Amino acid sequence: MPDNLTIASPLGTPTAQRVEGAGLTLTERRDVGMLLIRGVATNEEFVTYFEELLGVKPPEGRSAVAAGAFSIVRMGRTDYLISGDLEAVEALSRKAEASAEGVPCIAAEITHGRIIVDMEGKGALTVLSKSCGLDTRPAVFPVGLGTRTRFADGLAYIERLGEDHFRLVTDRSVGQYFWAWLKDAGDEFLT
Repeated sequence: MPDNLTIASPLGTPTAQRVEGAGLTLTERRDVGMLLIRGVATNEEFVTYFEELLGVKPPEGRSAVAAGAFSIVRMGRTDYLISGDLEAVEALSRKAEASAEGVPCIAAEITHGRIIVDMEGKGALTVLSKSCGLDTRPAVFPVGLGTRTRFADGLAYIERLGEDHFRLVTDRSVGQYFWAWLKDAGDEFLT
């Protein structure tokens, strides 16, 4: 990405947004990058490409797998979401593109098409229960698990980072609505 290019926030603000109260903190994460790699894990060329790029085989379950500075989650049968420090993901994206020639896969940096929000605190589970139908009991949705789900009136990816700590990702086009929804759903914990 050119050095002189400024990416505007999905929330229309010059700095990352953060609101916190007694039981909930919402933090817009502009320092996190995301790369989507799509390929079939039964294809040997793809598996070799993935291993050379990230140092691990494509994960099989829905739990996050650590690969150095990156977290990898299998989002679907052929989709792998890699997240980490924004600059590291941008460098990984360039490497992924350069080394993909002849490999049946697609690698696309999706950071700037999304809004990423970390939600943490004792009110996080209440906000999730108001927003989606996920069963968030630790036995069903343990730390490290990530999934796509219906959220409010749209779709979101949710990953459990800690007992009361979640990362929420949705399309940039609904960023302002998504942020307002989270603040409204968590109002009792933000005052």
